[in-house]
Amino acid sequence: MRAGRQHPPIAGNGSLQVSTLDPQIEDLSWRILRSLDYQGLVAIEYKLDPRDARYKLIEINPRGVSGNQLAIDCGVDLPDIAYRDAAGVPVDSPAVYQQDVKYVHLGWHLRAGMTLWRAGELGPLEWLGGLRGVTSFAIFDVRDLARSVASASGSARMALRLLRDGHGPATSASIPRTGHPVGS
Repeated sequence: MRAGRQHPPIAGNGSLQVSTLDPQIEDLSWRILRSLDYQGLVAIEYKLDPRDARYKLIEINPRGVSGNQLAIDCGVDLPDIAYRDAAGVPVDSPAVYQQDVKYVHLGWHLRAGMTLWRAGELGPLEWLGGLRGVTSFAIFDVRDLARSVASASGSARMALRLLRDGHGPATSASIPRTGHPVGS
């Protein structure tokens, strides 16, 4: 998966992501996991270093992470696979992993947008444009509308509070200008 936006913007959780297949990342990850004799759910995060075009290990999370829904929507139900494995039920390898599935964690995406807006790096229309083509949602689920509406209304209240308290566009950047995420 590659992060299109994250919160906080420079080093945070992926708020807008797109699924990808990268053989180099897959190989590197398998080598790390085998050397650790690791089994179980895991998320390994890398960043592409523009200085030498090599991936650098950021962290290894030996647990489920916020982006699990993206994997599920790509055809790899990680929680179900982990459950079946723990229960001793045979686990089939997923037949398909869909690429280019777009995922959003709306609350984090809103916070990232507000931060970037204050820094003069993103306008509201650009932020909205980022939502085009999203089919995978961290919180929203039509099968659980009460939870989805509660989450969306909480995010909307937070945005209105930030605007009311004067956290609109700033005249000078409020975040370091070290570049945007390249990949993780």
